[in-house]
Amino acid sequence: MATPKARSHAQKSARKQSIIDAAVELLSGNVSELPPVSAIAKQAGFAKGTVYIYFESKERLFLDIYQDLYAKCVSNFRRELHLKDIQQVALFWFEQPMFSKLMSLADGVLISSLSTEDKQQYLLDRANTLDNVLTNSQTVNVLNEERDRWHHMVKLTMSSIQLVWLEESMYDEKEPKKEVFIAMAADAAKPVWDAYIKTTLQSKKSKPWHSFLQKNK
Repeated sequence: MATPKARSHAQKSARKQSIIDAAVELLSGNVSELPPVSAIAKQAGFAKGTVYIYFESKERLFLDIYQDLYAKCVSNFRRELHLKDIQQVALFWFEQPMFSKLMSLADGVLISSLSTEDKQQYLLDRANTLDNVLTNSQTVNVLNEERDRWHHMVKLTMSSIQLVWLEESMYDEKEPKKEVFIAMAADAAKPVWDAYIKTTLQSKKSKPWHSFLQKNK
């Protein structure tokens, strides 16, 4: 039976969300690869062609889900770093285990399926996501050097936490204990943050004129 056409914006949004929910539910199971579009469509209660109306491929569908989770994850970072922020970032892995699974698939499966143009747009969108967090979505003057250093810190922190999550869950079907995982993740990420803070302080000392200008704006 053909799927009735969604006509209103609300109907289209609801249908797209149903497809996303179905994809997440299938990948949340004990699977090591992306479920096929036919399975996603069946889970959502739609015809296979309906999925392609909203997503050009299953890779694009899961990349969109990953990008949304990525934005939520990095929103836990702050320009001024504190231990509780590391713990909050680590907690995201525990609360959103789907993020870890998609992160493992991102470079090798999801991003590699994009065209050169789409890949460039994806990288630009990711950089903009980080910039918005760094500046708290406000127009703040941030030197390129500081921006690049902050981006790198976020990348290393997420990689460190991902490794801890994979090591703790790889040989056990159960998720790691929350408190134990957060403590281990914080220990793994702390050297990255310490190095970032140290480099940032050294940079500010070497550029006293910049601090002066910031104070006298």
